[in-house]
Amino acid sequence: MPVVNSPIVTAAEGVTTHLLAQELTLTPAIERTYADLEERLENAIEGENPPRIDVTGVIHEQVVESASRGKLRYLCPVDILIRRKFEPKDYDEETGRVTKANVDEMTLLVQEVVEACSQQRIAESETIDMVWQSCKIVVSPVTKHLRELKQFTAILRVTFRTDREIPEAV
Repeated sequence: MPVVNSPIVTAAEGVTTHLLAQELTLTPAIERTYADLEERLENAIEGENPPRIDVTGVIHEQVVESASRGKLRYLCPVDILIRRKFEPKDYDEETGRVTKANVDEMTLLVQEVVEACSQQRIAESETIDMVWQSCKIVVSPVTKHLRELKQFTAILRVTFRTDREIPEAV
């Protein structure tokens, strides 16, 4: 019997594959995870500090409704967590804060990911067999993370719709 994933996992896998195919200004590590927003990234290794993009199918608000007789409609929100732990060389010498240039660079990456997840670009993708509903920036950046963790964190949410047949009861 073939493996069938839940709609939320299918959506997250599709977004991950789609993002891996994109050309972004920075070269982030991209993977599907169950990352924790509040998780502190490990200390940066000097010179080896790429941004991370974690694509998470988090079921925090998945709407399931009747689509038609024998079918359910799933609205699947997929969170995209974009993070980078900064090194001391990335701090302003006077203030000790992460420099604006470094935050600006990460903000550009957020914009590129939003554009990659736009309705037009998703429609052109062959990795996602669902209907695009919306894409929004939930937060960018999380200022508390910049200040306390010296880490850029942004959260994007892309929502898809899919209809699934209800299996016959055995």
